[in-house]
Amino acid sequence: MVERKRAPVGGWIFVLAILVIVVILLSIWYFWIKLKVPSTCDYNSSVKTYLNKDPKCSLNFLCVRGTQGFKDECGCGCEEVNDTPIGGQRDVHGCLGPAGYSWNETERECVREWSHAEDRYQVTNFITCKDAGYPTTMSSPKECMTPSRRTFIENETS
Repeated sequence: MVERKRAPVGGWIFVLAILVIVVILLSIWYFWIKLKVPSTCDYNSSVKTYLNKDPKCSLNFLCVRGTQGFKDECGCGCEEVNDTPIGGQRDVHGCLGPAGYSWNETERECVREWSHAEDRYQVTNFITCKDAGYPTTMSSPKECMTPSRRTFIENETS
């Protein structure tokens, strides 16, 4: 009888173990590079809520009222919107310009020129209405109308 030589079992196990270790290390390296997150990401921010921590995410979601979608190097999600009320900006005199107020040097106060002109110019007849700059018609007799819809007719006393 001829004896057969067997291959050493320990050699194959060693090669298999090395191969498994290499695959594990390559997997760790791949996922570390692929999913690397910058160290500056604050996922516990009170202003931003991250819905996806992948920097390649897409904005395919809706945010609740008072927030808006954002995308940055850390991912994407919803962030609070600045709650400055519309019309809350004041000029150097403290007048609310978006609300129609402007500084009147003569009266030394914030006024709505378009709403108080009638009172300031004491519109009482056609001539004072026309002098205050309100529109007049071309009809005969001519008419002048104030912003408060008071109408004055030429050559007519009030």
